[in-house]
Amino acid sequence: MTSIPTSRPAAGPASLAAAPAPVRPGAAAHAIAWCYENLTALSSDLTPRPAINTLFHFLVSVCTAPGSPRHTSDTLTHPTIAPIIAPLRRLCSAAESALESHHAYRIAGRLDPPESFPYTSNYALLARLELHTLLGTPHPPPQDARVLFLGCGPMPLSVLSLAAIAPGWRFTGVDICPRAIDLARGVATVHGALAERCEWIVDDAEEPTEVDVGAFDIVFVAGLVEAKERVFKMVAARGRRGAAVVLRSARGLREVLYPAVDEEMVWQMGLEVVGVAHPEGEVVNSVLVARVPSGSRM
Repeated sequence: MTSIPTSRPAAGPASLAAAPAPVRPGAAAHAIAWCYENLTALSSDLTPRPAINTLFHFLVSVCTAPGSPRHTSDTLTHPTIAPIIAPLRRLCSAAESALESHHAYRIAGRLDPPESFPYTSNYALLARLELHTLLGTPHPPPQDARVLFLGCGPMPLSVLSLAAIAPGWRFTGVDICPRAIDLARGVATVHGALAERCEWIVDDAEEPTEVDVGAFDIVFVAGLVEAKERVFKMVAARGRRGAAVVLRSARGLREVLYPAVDEEMVWQMGLEVVGVAHPEGEVVNSVLVARVPSGSRM
């Protein structure tokens, strides 16, 4: 997922102290810790509003700024940062869910136009990175691919962005939450003709019972899907031989926001890693493309 707030609001809240300037590793660590402290104070309500948007804009700007491997290592292992990475990721996940639910409700209900979602361009850029990575693998997907998206959530811009640039593909979005599926269907309908190539099903991404995982040419695993090892193992066991599996990861200071996917773990779960791409600029997630082995299953 790529919708952690990254655009600067018109004005920040007066209650927030001036943000520190992250110049050196120690300063970057101090800046991340400052964001964590303020987000924790607001964690009872992460609904999008100026204070939340200001904090996430600053946090993402720190984590996506260019830096050397040494700078990244020193920051991630800084004694102030190492203990807070896991709880900070949980805050990011909760804020992302609140952001998407808020806008999905308003767009699906036609209270706001589709372009009102502030991070549409981030989804479009990530979709292009994913498509280009897929096409660059030794076995690119067919032009009429069937695509399964596990953990589509209420704001299915990953699916819709891919549908816009891969006009022959057909998509099935899965989420365990019925409300999320209702909103995803509503948001897709507002996007017009793209919705004709999409279906939305309530199912468990970890152990689907309503969809046949083996019927798809490509399986996307959303960044916020939990129990990733279990999901990867399930796809390796039940996926079509030779099917592509697209995973979202992170590298560098972006790992403060999302966990990196361990490539060795992916191999151990029965998948073959065939492509990796890391973003520049505003996109947060890296892309890892794996493949269900064409030989015998696990």
